[in-house]
Amino acid sequence: MHDPMTMVWSVRLPIPSRVCRMTSLQRSSRRKGWSWPYVRVAGRELYFGHALIDVWHVEPGGRDAGEVCRYRDHWKHPGHWRLRYPMAHRLQRRLFTVCSWCSEPGSKGDSVNTGHGWDEDHSPAHWWQSERGLYHSACSSAQHAHQMCSCRTPSPNPAPGRHACTVCGLFLKYDGNPERDVYRLTKRLVLPGRRPSPEARDAIRTAWEEQRRSGRG
Repeated sequence: MHDPMTMVWSVRLPIPSRVCRMTSLQRSSRRKGWSWPYVRVAGRELYFGHALIDVWHVEPGGRDAGEVCRYRDHWKHPGHWRLRYPMAHRLQRRLFTVCSWCSEPGSKGDSVNTGHGWDEDHSPAHWWQSERGLYHSACSSAQHAHQMCSCRTPSPNPAPGRHACTVCGLFLKYDGNPERDVYRLTKRLVLPGRRPSPEARDAIRTAWEEQRRSGRG
């Protein structure tokens, strides 16, 4: 998977986001003291998970991480750094970002944070605008299904490099999309641009589980 970005370091808020009591087995097996962002003291483990600033190294020319600059030298290249502010980003995503499939905002437990690839540009033109190419998890599955061939008798395009069905024109994998039944069910239960209902999610999840158990997925 193509990814030109590598985390260099993170500046975190000095307030623990989680405090856990360690069991006797953990006390005997885990090293005490500092292992940032984890701190173990007085039989408890503190986790400092609130990042204020993330410093990322972007590989020159859009190359994969590590191809041009060695990982151990990333801290020496401030000209390649990109700063991100996770807390502001989460606020922006909560207030302004909507799903690219159903155009609805995220909610607690169902965030709009699923993308379809590193190469997509998710950045908005302005910070108060919605990010592009992000979906609810269920909407991402629905969008994917609507792009895939679900014909009962698909006909592969014979042209080299054309992975499409000549019947419907949608993407057809080299193995003929063994998940066609699941895609067909998803298209029937979820209309284009509509958010899957809880019942539809359960039915699609069950279909995928049966698909994987059968060894065809």
